[in-house]
Amino acid sequence: MKTCIKAIQDYACSGRGGRGKQYRSFFADEEAFCIKAFMEYFYKLTHVAAVQTGSLLVWMANELNPISKFSDWEKKNVAREVNDVAIGRYDGRIRRVNGRGVGKKW
Repeated sequence: MKTCIKAIQDYACSGRGGRGKQYRSFFADEEAFCIKAFMEYFYKLTHVAAVQTGSLLVWMANELNPISKFSDWEKKNVAREVNDVAIGRYDGRIRRVNGRGVGKKW
């Protein structure tokens, strides 16, 4: 969960030149894999849908952000991107991670 929250915080802060000092328009393959894997694991435990789990992750990332709280634009932007992971728009990128063998550790 810590990795997922950090990925969401990094993505949200990238628009204002935060962490990494570069703009990012999407999650990296490994970040998307991690978020999706957490959503699937959380579903197995609680039967909470992936979209609601994504909302929980975004809320936690905002609350635990050491720099500052997300602006309204950042919240909307990162929520949309996490929702894209939840509904499967990142599945092709996630399959690439699995093909490299990274995902097999989970």
